Amino acid sequence: PVGRIRGSVLTASGGDDMVWDSQAYAAAIQRRLAPPRHGQQHVNLTYPAAGHLIDVALPSTSAALTGIQTGGTPTADENARVLLWPSLIRFIRRS
Repeated sequence: PVGRIRGSVLTASGGDDMVWDSQAYAAAIQRRLAPPRHGQQHVNLTYPAAGHLIDVALPSTSAALTGIQTGGTPTADENARVLLWPSLIRFIRRS
């Protein structure tokens, strides 16, 4: 259960995700986390114009979702990826 996680957690979502309501799910995860302790941090990043394809680790995701409405636009998704990557690196370095 999310409430039992004892480490830092980063969630990221697109505000126009049409695959699932990732923004609401990310917010729910953040609400259920135990309060950060001893240098831990919890970060929730939302990219309002982006859709489902903001992942930075799985470039093949878009091929798997061919024909599925994912929301956002290719430009908004790419802009989110460009912003998310350095935020993810900072998060890892601080955690």
